[in-house]
Amino acid sequence: RSDFTATVNLDGIGGPSAGLMLSLGMVDKLTPADLLGGRRIAGTGTIDGDGNVGPIGGIDKKMIAAQDAGAELFVAPYDNCSEVVAAQPEGLQVVPVRTLDETVTVLTKWQANTPLSGCPRTGDE
Repeated sequence: RSDFTATVNLDGIGGPSAGLMLSLGMVDKLTPADLLGGRRIAGTGTIDGDGNVGPIGGIDKKMIAAQDAGAELFVAPYDNCSEVVAAQPEGLQVVPVRTLDETVTVLTKWQANTPLSGCPRTGDE
C-alpha cells in the first residue's frame, strides 16, 4: 500500500452521463495499465457506487460528436443498445457495457486487437 494525494478537477464535466468516462479516467491514472495506448476512445453512461453503468439520453448526438472528434471506439451503456443500433455512425465501433469492470476488459481486449461485440440487433438478444 502506498499513500498518495489525488486531486480531481471536475471543471467541464457535463453531468451524470459523464460518470463512466470519469471513472474510467481514474482507473487509467491509478493503475499501471495504459488503457488507451495513445488511441482515442469516447463513451457515455451514468455509474453507480457498485460500478454499474446506466443509460443516458442523446446517445445519437454523442456518437456523432465522438466520431467527429476522432474516436476509434465508443463505449455505450448496454441499456441504450436500441438507440445505438438505430443511429450508429458508419465507421464508428460501438461496444455496449454493463459495468466499469467490463469496460476495462473491453479496452484491454481492444488494445490486443481482439474482436469485440456490438449491440445486438432486435431478435439477436
